[in-house]
Amino acid sequence: MKKFLSLMLVITLVFSLSSCGKPKEIKELEELTKALSKIGTEEGTKALNEIADSLDDDYSYDDEDYSYDDDYSYGDNNYGISGEPGSELSDFYTIYENAISTFEGPINDWETDDFFMFDAAMDYLTPSLHFLTMSLYDLLEIFGNDEGEYKEVKGNIIEFGKEYTREEDGFSPADKKGDVYVEKGVLDNSAKTLLFESYSERDGGKLSRAVTEVEFLSDGTFIVQTLRKNALFDDRLEDKGDAYFMVFDSNRLEIIRAKFSPDVNFSYNSIIGKGKITPQDMAQGYTLVRKLTVADGVATVEKYE
Repeated sequence: MKKFLSLMLVITLVFSLSSCGKPKEIKELEELTKALSKIGTEEGTKALNEIADSLDDDYSYDDEDYSYDDDYSYGDNNYGISGEPGSELSDFYTIYENAISTFEGPINDWETDDFFMFDAAMDYLTPSLHFLTMSLYDLLEIFGNDEGEYKEVKGNIIEFGKEYTREEDGFSPADKKGDVYVEKGVLDNSAKTLLFESYSERDGGKLSRAVTEVEFLSDGTFIVQTLRKNALFDDRLEDKGDAYFMVFDSNRLEIIRAKFSPDVNFSYNSIIGKGKITPQDMAQGYTLVRKLTVADGVATVEKYE
């Protein structure tokens, strides 16, 4: 029973710590991994008990200041970035997620009677869902690189990604045995910019593709764009590309959803280095669908077509 309970504790902690991805948690995840290998021994039991006893002190959460510990306070223009070597990707994702999550409440409160607008509340999550996996590349030394993962640090530039061939069919028609899946990203930790691209290939041609760019300006503003062309397997659906153009700071969020011609090899205008531009600026040349705005704690949606 003790061995079973210890195993359940480790599994729970591994999932919670790996989702955090901050330097302190990465170190503790390493300790958990070592303890896991010694389950059933006196040494392993002692290590697990020590980790469990420290949880109450290490993982306090304050709803008012959004702080996990002294190194990750929320409220300045760095949004808690620690700058510690080895956690660059996790840090960037954490500051982005902390900033965008402040709009979750008003968006969840938004309601509509228009059936075709029901998914508008998900528009602001599309970019972060695309580059969600970036934090995992900080953990390669722990989990290995069985899918060709890599992370290369060259000063302030961090390049990361993976490439692998599917060995069996997935649940989706977009995931077939023999398909090649690629992720590749570049984070400039000095300029606070991210370029992340993913795509799948079948029979030598691209099947689907998505690109996200994020720029974190010195005044606390995020400029974001995501463009994607998904594979189409139902002729009843519109074949198109989807685009999301978003600007937000601590007080206001605005995101325009648009569409473009169904070309998986689409080109796009980079937002990196353009400074503070608007979603309207970024959306020029695209067919506008709708705009979601959050201001003064209230979410509103405007439909273009």
